[in-house]
Amino acid sequence: VDSSGFYLQLIGAGETHRLEMPAGIRGHSVSWFPDGARLVLGAFEGDGAASSLWLASILGGEARKLRDDASSAAVSPDGSLIAFLPGRGGNEIWVTDAKGAEPRRVATAPARGRYARLAWATDNDRIVVSGWKQIEEGNVGFIESHGVLDHKVNTLAEGPEFATTVEAGIWGAPKGRIVYCKAEPPPHETDSNLWEVRIHPRTGERVGKQRRLTDWAGTTLLSPSVTYNGTRLVVLKSHARTDVLVGELGSAAAAGGALADVRALTKGDGDAVPTGWRPDGSSVLFETDRNGTSDVFEQSLSTRASAQAAAAVAALPDEEGGAFVAGDPPDVYYWSWERSDGSAESDAHLMRVPDGGLASRLVLSGRRSRIAVIGPRRPGEPLLAFALEPKERKLTLGAVDLQKGTMSSRAKLDVNPDEWMQFTPSPDGTRVALLAADGRIRILRVDGTPGRDILVKDWSDGLRAIAWSADGERLFGTWGTSGAYAILEIGMSGDAHAIWRTSDAPPSSPVPSPDGKYLAFARARVERNAYLMDDLKSIWPELAGTP
Repeated sequence: VDSSGFYLQLIGAGETHRLEMPAGIRGHSVSWFPDGARLVLGAFEGDGAASSLWLASILGGEARKLRDDASSAAVSPDGSLIAFLPGRGGNEIWVTDAKGAEPRRVATAPARGRYARLAWATDNDRIVVSGWKQIEEGNVGFIESHGVLDHKVNTLAEGPEFATTVEAGIWGAPKGRIVYCKAEPPPHETDSNLWEVRIHPRTGERVGKQRRLTDWAGTTLLSPSVTYNGTRLVVLKSHARTDVLVGELGSAAAAGGALADVRALTKGDGDAVPTGWRPDGSSVLFETDRNGTSDVFEQSLSTRASAQAAAAVAALPDEEGGAFVAGDPPDVYYWSWERSDGSAESDAHLMRVPDGGLASRLVLSGRRSRIAVIGPRRPGEPLLAFALEPKERKLTLGAVDLQKGTMSSRAKLDVNPDEWMQFTPSPDGTRVALLAADGRIRILRVDGTPGRDILVKDWSDGLRAIAWSADGERLFGTWGTSGAYAILEIGMSGDAHAIWRTSDAPPSSPVPSPDGKYLAFARARVERNAYLMDDLKSIWPELAGTP
């Protein structure tokens, strides 16, 4: 499957044939019926963002639509049921019969969480799902089994090491095996390998421990699939590097147009994520691991994309990131923290480098994921720090006097951390935007006057992150589902449109320039190849070679 359509390759002969689909269909997923002659295809129609399911046959003829507004389909072992995720997000699991009729809901995603991929166990009674949820310590991924009839839920695997691989795919193999991708621990957390867990056929509970199936280095694995008799396994090997891209907003985007002249600003061996701008919009600050640890670099818009074009801002033995520039004259701020094993977020320190200075000064300390900072705009103004307090269910606004080094509390807002997965203050610090897992946005006012809820029209499912525009009049959002990704411009009335689209990899971390002319964001450069493993005796000696 690629953005141009669906293709069938005969392994023995090496021949490739295109499956007949209506014009304008862009594929993203495949699930086989057990007869090996029919498939359920997930696809996007035209330029729309909604996914639909189609029934196709390898024997010929054009595919027939089964359902609108559905994705991530998985056909049951006997071919009588199809499990799928409705809408553009992953808030629920539904099943239908093989014709796409008689739909019924099986499960609802946890608070501040979302489902990603589906598979079946060895019978029609249990669905296995991967997903993620946000807890106090950060994002964790999970794999669960759900009873279709009894609705019993069992956790098969869970932890921060799954947070980045929940969308990589899972597969039900013979004898109650569930094959999935799992990230390696730091410092190799961008690598992943195949693992398996076994489940009890009657109860859906985990049997034994997780077991590693592969031990490959330097690669990310995606979309594992196993034949019904366990003799062959296919997996995608992916190599990705994240770059900083910059596009022009201007009047075209404001009028409902597209992000113009999008180009890569960085290009190197490491991953790079934008975090801030110079006040005049002349250069971007970003964090990168090109030197082995997270460091802060800066690159001018006037330079060509290369590793040599960027200048180091903070490159110390500890980890540094989240840099931004504020004040007049402009000071550089960045976070510094010790590298952890990935099990829990460590405390970080916000450092300030005065304009023209070399020595960094401590401003405040805390968890990066719970603190958002607005730098002073003019001399003498305080730095504003918004801190989430999960136990008190409050969002506290504090003002830091940079001259005296003191902090005073200005306001406390009621915020339920179980309901919201992101908060971001407006550029002037008078409002806070909250994003829920189901795509709802709430605007709170710091002065206590009534805020408002924003229902994003047509794009709420799949909304992953938001950022304020420079003037505070609208929001930018990153949106994504299987095989389709976009950057949105969102008005305060809920009207939204895509200003940039791609089918390669999801964009992240949108950061508009202070002058409102540019938008920086991160996007991965991905190379993928399919690998066939047809000698599985070393993995499943009791299954390999069986008819």
